[in-house]
Amino acid sequence: DRPYLGVAQIYAQAGRPDLARRLREEQNAAIEASRRSIEDEAQWDQMLAFAEGRYDDAIEAARRGYGEVGCNNCWLYELARAYDLLGEADSALAVYERAVTLPDGFALFAEFYNLGDKYRRLGELYEERGERDRAVDYYNRLVELWAEGGAGPHRAARGGDVGPPPPRRAGLSPCASF
Repeated sequence: DRPYLGVAQIYAQAGRPDLARRLREEQNAAIEASRRSIEDEAQWDQMLAFAEGRYDDAIEAARRGYGEVGCNNCWLYELARAYDLLGEADSALAVYERAVTLPDGFALFAEFYNLGDKYRRLGELYEERGERDRAVDYYNRLVELWAEGGAGPHRAARGGDVGPPPPRRAGLSPCASF
């Protein structure tokens, strides 16, 4: 009943994948293999891969996890992020687009945590490609989400009512009213 994965994620994000790996070993010793799902194993593999900079492995784990769940866009944010960190902008863009456009009843929970990040990154990727209109569209979606109070934990981490991070080039800033 211990929250092994949740605590391990904190360690991994804090730059301590060694402690996260140790928690996985403790969980594996405490919980028989037949009670561990393929999705859970994929979550562990992906978390550790991200923490250790093994983004190809993170992609493989996200694909494995995606194949195990019954929702359209679960795992897509993680998959897009891994492509992004590998420098595969076209693949990242395609997967981020799928993550924000596929309808899914399970998406509400995930969107609380990362919809703002998806919009921000889509704006940046379109900006890098020179697709100004699409970039502004996603930056505007981010601003609207922020104004509605829906930017999730990242909003709180940045100080509550502080506006979203500005786009990298001021010429595209939809945030002028902030």
